[in-house]
Amino acid sequence: MKKLVIFSLLFIFIISLASSQSQQTLGGIDGFPPRTEINLTQTCSNCTFVNVTYIVVGSGQLEKFNQEMTKDGTFYNYTLGSNLTTSLGEYIINGVADPDGTQTAWNYNLFIRNNGTLLTTAESVLYIFLAIFNLIAVVFFLFHGMTLPYTDERSKNGTLTRLISAKYLKMLSIWIGYGSLIWLTSIIAAITNNFIPLASIQTLMTNLHLYMYVLGYPLTFLVLGIIMIEVYKDMFVPLFKKIFMNATKRRGAI
Repeated sequence: MKKLVIFSLLFIFIISLASSQSQQTLGGIDGFPPRTEINLTQTCSNCTFVNVTYIVVGSGQLEKFNQEMTKDGTFYNYTLGSNLTTSLGEYIINGVADPDGTQTAWNYNLFIRNNGTLLTTAESVLYIFLAIFNLIAVVFFLFHGMTLPYTDERSKNGTLTRLISAKYLKMLSIWIGYGSLIWLTSIIAAITNNFIPLASIQTLMTNLHLYMYVLGYPLTFLVLGIIMIEVYKDMFVPLFKKIFMNATKRRGAI
């Protein structure tokens, strides 16, 4: 019975704590997109002033303000500039007011998220599934791209004995593997932008994805060029030689 009472009290405490936190979160749990102006608001029916004193931004840096909020009846507002909402994460807004002539501290929080929303559980699972799927695809295709043979078989005197068709699979595997790697970096960049508040990691992964995406164009032209050259060597060159030899034989017969 004693354990049941303790468990009930603990459950009520957790629920009340979660409820109070959700009431103090400006903009809700989804938060705001980065680099946007945010109106910090308060209401007080018997205050002569309400000030924003300091803010702990998403990166953990302390920003001192001591700015008076604009009063409109019982409503108070201070607009937080977009230059101060670049870091992702939780922001703690601290201030002071004088209800009934007594200076009283107040605070609440807000969240800055990359797309302005908090991913649902299903979306998070989808991100993880796509990341694992792409990682497997990258390993599979790049492994075959490195291990499949490319050189045709030739005799000791250099005569071609057998064409290796696997060289086409080799080039296609490299191309598909690199494409999967681009997709993987895109997913990792999305994960860092939604789950990791470190701006340096977000910038690194985003730039890495962009650079790899740009390099994908010359790689595509290179792979297609090599395949076209190999098709020309394997199909058209023997065909031209055969036509030339037949034409030579006909002239000799005449």
